[in-house]
Amino acid sequence: MTCHTLSFNHNKLVALPRCLANMINLTALSANDNKISFLPSNFGDSRSLTTVKLCANIIEELPESISRLPRLKSLWLDHNAPMAALPWNFYMLTSLVELRMDANPGAFLFFLAFIVLCAFTLLNLYVGVIFYQFSRI
Repeated sequence: MTCHTLSFNHNKLVALPRCLANMINLTALSANDNKISFLPSNFGDSRSLTTVKLCANIIEELPESISRLPRLKSLWLDHNAPMAALPWNFYMLTSLVELRMDANPGAFLFFLAFIVLCAFTLLNLYVGVIFYQFSRI
């Protein structure tokens, strides 16, 4: 059996199982409206994930391993009141196109980190073009 989508919404879960990382075909995970306070440290080993919805929980921080999700396009973290910052390596989520942080007290910090990420990406592209032009001389 191949499972691509898991939905654990409204179940009063306090944690997600570490074995999620073993589900190599899992692309979408939804665990909204639970009591999850942390994600497993190996969460980033679920490398096929493209969508993660963890709204209305009590997640304090994301594990650094989340940066190892190369296909992650959509991350919903609305209404996780204690969350105040992103992991230092969050910028490595280069496929991320949707980050939802509504009703989080640290949302401004997330916004600021996102702006820095965009600026860093543009600077990287600009420097790459310059080096490419000089290498052609």
